[in-house]
Amino acid sequence: MNLNYNILLKILGNNLRDFSKIFRKQKQVEIVIITSSLALGGSEKTLFNLCKNLSSKKIFIINLSTKQFFSDKLEKEGISLYNCQINKLNFIIKFLKITYLIFQLNPKLIQTWMYHADFLSIFLKLLFPFTKIYWGIRNGSKELKTSTKFIISVLSIFSYVVPFKIISCSESSTRMHKNIGYKSNKIITINNGVDVEVFKNQSKLRTIFRKQYAIDETSILFSMVARWSPQKDHLTVLRAFNILANDTDINCYLFMAGTNIDENNSTLLNEINNIKYQKNVYLLGEIEKIECLYNSADINILCAKKGEGFPNILCEAMACGTPCISTESGDALQIVGDMGFIIQENSVSQLVNAMRQLIREMKNQDDWNRRKNNSIVHIKKQYSMQKMVDKYSKIWGI
Repeated sequence: MNLNYNILLKILGNNLRDFSKIFRKQKQVEIVIITSSLALGGSEKTLFNLCKNLSSKKIFIINLSTKQFFSDKLEKEGISLYNCQINKLNFIIKFLKITYLIFQLNPKLIQTWMYHADFLSIFLKLLFPFTKIYWGIRNGSKELKTSTKFIISVLSIFSYVVPFKIISCSESSTRMHKNIGYKSNKIITINNGVDVEVFKNQSKLRTIFRKQYAIDETSILFSMVARWSPQKDHLTVLRAFNILANDTDINCYLFMAGTNIDENNSTLLNEINNIKYQKNVYLLGEIEKIECLYNSADINILCAKKGEGFPNILCEAMACGTPCISTESGDALQIVGDMGFIIQENSVSQLVNAMRQLIREMKNQDDWNRRKNNSIVHIKKQYSMQKMVDKYSKIWGI
């Protein structure tokens, strides 16, 4: 492929010269990763952890969005990136910039991350026919916008000709996309991994966190970490918590964290104000050191409905020794196993019963410690960060 520099200079202007500065500093790149987002989320966090832990840092990331939560963090890890802010109005000019970047970087392969990045690769395949392209499936939810459903239907057709391989984050996501019509023999499942050096049982974190909120060791602390979305079903958790707190003589607290889980969320505040034990509910918003909350919690809850990609929060909490209650969303059944409880979606009664049963078990310290330790061992064995990194390295051939 031959791109004339002078023609590109006329099209891209000073941006082209800015890119030239990048190239002079850039090491030989093996992999260009194109992602739809670097905001604070499970898929983006997995991408950050993958890049951070790869033995080879010969990576360049193209973020299709603006500068976001993980942009600076990646650069601090020595990974170069371009936040291109692509949209419908500037698509052509931004696509030309992306094309020029890839041409100059001359990577061994291109890995796309999430649907919109996968979609962009259809056009890139025309310009880089001999570069291997790997797609990334990060979703398992059936609750999607009409526009996203259209993109997926298009991707299912092009999955036969564009990607060399398709990497899915969970078995449930793999099944879902095979049923949609993706080329089944191209899909490989690589589960997300947890950094067990960060997410581990730390009694010191528990003590500090509980002291900060004046919660003693005899109180039961429930955690729920999920962005504000109907699919995450915060309302079922609130209703179940209110019933439980009313039925027990033990002080119970519910700590919720995630994007838009704060006092600016009027809808959520109205729901909390409608329950009796509203003063026992804390909204933490986005917190970076989420392991502090997991270590402080006695029980972690995921109440997602209508599907999930890979529920990172279950692995993270269990790695800290915190048993989980979850709906059968994504690969939750395989993750939680017999170390926690799996409940039906939208079931307040099942959630309350699971919460009660775990509280009863906490009275027997030996049984409770056994459940906590089994959770930690299970995550270390099946969902470690190193296991994920090794699988990606093998698939990519680096």
